[in-house]
Amino acid sequence: MKNKKWNDEIIAKEISVKAFAAIKKSIQENILSFNEAEISRKIKLTEKEIQELKDRKKLATLLPKIQEFIKQRKWAAKANTKRFNTRKITQQQKDLFSKFVTDEYVRIFNEECDKLDAKFGINISQRAAKGNTLKQLVLAEWTPREILSEGEQRAISLADFLTEAQMGNKNKGIIFDDPVNSLDHIRRQTIAERLVEESKVRQVIVFTHDITFLLALQTLAEEETVECLVTTIRKIGKTPGVINNSLPWIASNVKERVKKLNEAIPYLKKLETGADPDNYSEEAKKWCGLLRETWERAIEELLFNDAIQRFSPGIQTKRIEKMKYTPSLYKEIEKGMADCSNWVHDQARAINNPPPKVDKLENFLFTFNEFVKKFR
Repeated sequence: MKNKKWNDEIIAKEISVKAFAAIKKSIQENILSFNEAEISRKIKLTEKEIQELKDRKKLATLLPKIQEFIKQRKWAAKANTKRFNTRKITQQQKDLFSKFVTDEYVRIFNEECDKLDAKFGINISQRAAKGNTLKQLVLAEWTPREILSEGEQRAISLADFLTEAQMGNKNKGIIFDDPVNSLDHIRRQTIAERLVEESKVRQVIVFTHDITFLLALQTLAEEETVECLVTTIRKIGKTPGVINNSLPWIASNVKERVKKLNEAIPYLKKLETGADPDNYSEEAKKWCGLLRETWERAIEELLFNDAIQRFSPGIQTKRIEKMKYTPSLYKEIEKGMADCSNWVHDQARAINNPPPKVDKLENFLFTFNEFVKKFR
């Protein structure tokens, strides 16, 4: 309209209202976005200030400790540059050790040597150096390892360890790793008795691969009414440290063996209906062999009431009184073992008897369980 004169005709142009609405909406959105950005910025700034105040508050509570720590570190750094004469400290510690530790230690050590049948005239000497007091076991001016056997040395070491365990007031558990290695059966029994005795006042953990020693511990624990928990740690294939709360078959009692035989029945049933009869025959024969071994263990454990145990150093005469033996029991044992043996031994090829069915194996086990009930 700039080039128009005042009297020129003006032609009106139509402008859509929708365009104004779109422009208005765009302006409003821009205003909102500007406000949101500003609000977000202020929120972040406020949060930062709040966190800084929290940090200052926490620092205020820790500041005295930090200052004390820095002070101590400075003192320690300065002290490290000085040289102190520790002779008086060493002598004082030696005197205190002799007065309050050595006499009591010697008394307990001698008691332990008596219990472990290890009275070899061991004396305890001590020496001090740079504020430390050390003790040493001496036998007639010689060290024990120079004149005692390996088994005797182990007994002395065990007495020394048990003495130290009793010196403190705290009732802490103790752990032994194969404590009867290189020992004869008499000393093994002595150590088993001592460990069971100690387990009455503190927890005692024993790692051992010696089945005879384990059985001695179990028997003594039962006699002394001490709780005895047995766990097996084995290497299966390439996997070490496999833990099982049951003993190996060779060390299992009658009850544990019956449980394992029962657990094998479902597997045998599966093999019996499988496609490989030879596989079932082999496993069934193994099962019969294990049941026969269980009969043998029952003779020792039930019939003889554990009065006589294989590899045991003695006969427990007190158990003889409760032994049960009758001709009828003998016949049951003979028949039960014969039933198993018929399938364990090699058979002539001309006979070629099929292996017993699982039902028959279950009947063998039922017969054995009925025998066991007579001793409960």
